[in-house]
Amino acid sequence: MNKLRVQELNTLIQETKDEQKKNGCEIKATGLLKHEKVNALSKLLGDGSTCLITKIVDRVYDLRTLAANTLAKKTCPPSRDVLRVICVKLLYPHERQEWIHNSTVGDVRLISSNAYSWKPTFWFSYPEYNVKRQQLEPKCLDSHHLFVNCRVKVCKDGLPGFGISKKAWHKVSEIYPNVISKCLVVDLLDKQSNAYAQRTFGKEVEEKLTELGYFQEAHLCHLIRNWYAAEDEAGIPAADRVAARVAFREFLMDSVDFSTFPPFGMYVKGMPRQMYEGFLQSIDTHLQLYGVVKGGTYNARSVSSLANETFFGEMAELEPTKLGCPKATHCPRLVSTVTEIMHYRNNPQNRYSLNVSYL
Repeated sequence: MNKLRVQELNTLIQETKDEQKKNGCEIKATGLLKHEKVNALSKLLGDGSTCLITKIVDRVYDLRTLAANTLAKKTCPPSRDVLRVICVKLLYPHERQEWIHNSTVGDVRLISSNAYSWKPTFWFSYPEYNVKRQQLEPKCLDSHHLFVNCRVKVCKDGLPGFGISKKAWHKVSEIYPNVISKCLVVDLLDKQSNAYAQRTFGKEVEEKLTELGYFQEAHLCHLIRNWYAAEDEAGIPAADRVAARVAFREFLMDSVDFSTFPPFGMYVKGMPRQMYEGFLQSIDTHLQLYGVVKGGTYNARSVSSLANETFFGEMAELEPTKLGCPKATHCPRLVSTVTEIMHYRNNPQNRYSLNVSYL
């Protein structure tokens, strides 16, 4: 009887209802296990022998074995994206420690004054060390380009991940056209104009944004305006420059974790990756230089791409066709001429009076 299937046992239970009543017992077709049904029918119809079922306890495997068995399954293998994330998660701690070990700035240093102090938990970037020249070569995008590009981004699309809406500036231009015109925030007239960017993030616009309840947008105006002043204006104490840069850095780094995978793609919280990395690299580079230079301070505008832009601007002026695209045969002579001009123009040992602006 133990060889019968459950369906056959249930049929047998139904056909023996009368026999069950005569013996004063009732066998239920549901709610009993197979061996219990077999034992009850054996007592009713057979010799009363019983069968015992020994419960088999499954072996508990460790996590490593379970993970290996899951990856080895052919029925439902993990996707390549999942495998990439697992692999990178395992490699990331070691690679990060190696990156920190190879840092050219050494241990993080406390930047402080009587009114302010700050110590970073980690650096986003560090300057490259040129083995051939035996010197550090800090590189970063020019603050002017980051500034004007940010103006275009917030007025055109906003920064949803940071809680920044383009409607804020559009609303100010509608209600207060004397403060900022629609052509600056809607039509985006002259996207590379520094003056228009200054107006977009100016103090008056910040106040109007606050009046209209756009507090996050007003906060961004305050942060980026102070950051650009720290990058561009003269006569600001080093500690104040650090405070302005750090405040903007903390805004950018809020709720951003670079140890999560998959990593950010073309955008970081709605901001283009090139702009986001440009801001952080510029801020970190300028902060790190305080611990490198001997005097503790330096010219804030000296670390930028203005030197390259000036060089290629001179090349465009001397280009024979005046089309801005020299021929390959003209490039060697052009580079040689511009190099010679820049050498004499920026030579601080000039013995003659020449009204020039030094980079």
